[in-house]
Amino acid sequence: MNHPSSSCPSHAIRLERPLEGRILGGVAAGLAKFLDVEVLIVRAVFVALCFVSGLGVALYLGAWAVLADTGSKNTVPGEIVMRSWYR
Repeated sequence: MNHPSSSCPSHAIRLERPLEGRILGGVAAGLAKFLDVEVLIVRAVFVALCFVSGLGVALYLGAWAVLADTGSKNTVPGEIVMRSWYR
C-alpha cells in the first residue's frame, strides 16, 4: 500500500519570498527558486506582462501580498493585521 508521506520529499520547497537576492519584494526570486529557473527569466516575464497587458504589476503585487518571507509564517496583510490588533 502506498502511503502519502512516502512519496513526498522530506524537504519540500515552499513558495516564499527569500530575504536574499531581492530587488523589489522578492517575488521573482521566490518564484525562480520554486520553479528552479534563472531569476532573470522570471523578471523578464513580469516586465513583458507589464508592457503587453499591464497584468505583470497586478500579478506581482498579488504575489507579494500572499507570499510570506522566508522564515515567516505571516504574509504582508497578516503582518499588518497583527500589528494593528496588538498595539
